[in-house]
Amino acid sequence: MERLRDRDLRAILAFLRDTYAQPDLDAYARWVVERVTRVVGAERVSYNEVHAGRGTLRMLISPVDDIPPLTARQLREHPMMQLFVTTGDGRAHKFSDFLTREQLHQTEMYQEHYRPARVEYQMTISLGPRDPHAIGFALGRDLRDFSERDRLALDLLRPHLATAYDRSSAAARLRARMTLLTRAAEVASAGIVFLSSSGRIEFITRRARHWLREYFPRRGRPSSRLPMAVDDWLRCQAAWDATARPSAPERLLPPPEPLTVSQGDRRLTIRALGEPAERALLLEESRAGFQPAALAPLGLTPRESEVLTLVARGASNEAIGRAIGAQPRTVAKHVERIHRKLGVDSRSAAAARAHEAAAARTCLSE
Repeated sequence: MERLRDRDLRAILAFLRDTYAQPDLDAYARWVVERVTRVVGAERVSYNEVHAGRGTLRMLISPVDDIPPLTARQLREHPMMQLFVTTGDGRAHKFSDFLTREQLHQTEMYQEHYRPARVEYQMTISLGPRDPHAIGFALGRDLRDFSERDRLALDLLRPHLATAYDRSSAAARLRARMTLLTRAAEVASAGIVFLSSSGRIEFITRRARHWLREYFPRRGRPSSRLPMAVDDWLRCQAAWDATARPSAPERLLPPPEPLTVSQGDRRLTIRALGEPAERALLLEESRAGFQPAALAPLGLTPRESEVLTLVARGASNEAIGRAIGAQPRTVAKHVERIHRKLGVDSRSAAAARAHEAAAARTCLSE
């Protein structure tokens, strides 16, 4: 019975350690294709996403070449692919398990694909179905066939490669959702912070970082810790959360209010979301409010006054559009006309004019 030697196992463990650390599917595929030869020798390695009815959907090869991928018709000649399609068996198999070299040479897949690639021998593994396609790796050689030791090593790698694939896929989806969440926060003129169980910042949007620096100035280099005032407030939040556990006889403390910090006519409100082990912060900035009627001296239309009021509160075109029932491009046109009428060239300058007009109106009415 074939057995792996100690140096084989060390090579497998070293390979898997870094395979599990790949941050996304592209990095995962590149890593395996470039480094699996440290475990099983091969002149050509490919990562393949294959659809039985449509052929190769995606292929990553080392070394890179311009040989066309296998078509659906050619895949019907591929014995390992057909075995997987019919039985789901994704273990390590090689051409010579099914075909003699003469039989292989008579196939279209060999003439059109493997002969130009100088592949006479191949061993493949499949990671199992990943709807709507199958994922697998193929190792090719020119001069010698794969051994039973090679088969054993690939079969040992196979479940770990499947798990690493799922991890990399999940990490990629999480990053995509975080990107979407960040964009949503920007559109909503909000900031988001995700914290570790120890209270350190694990993720922070650009707007939230700017507000924390502006409202809680501190010396030195940027830190992964929250400002002390925010951290102290979170401790009160955590103390209240503890009273909500089933073991607590009753809640002795009222729920803490959102943390509010003022700076001039602006105000930052911070709310805690989630549990202490998975805490998130939602940050929103507002300005001292005034009604659109206070902008009458500026000579704007009622709709323009309404838009400028929201601009002065820091709302984006998207948020203004939702508030007044208009498309963002329509809001942008309103903002352009407001700029022309006020003789300004920025939202901040228009907001400043709005606050000045509102303040002057308040003084006159007093």
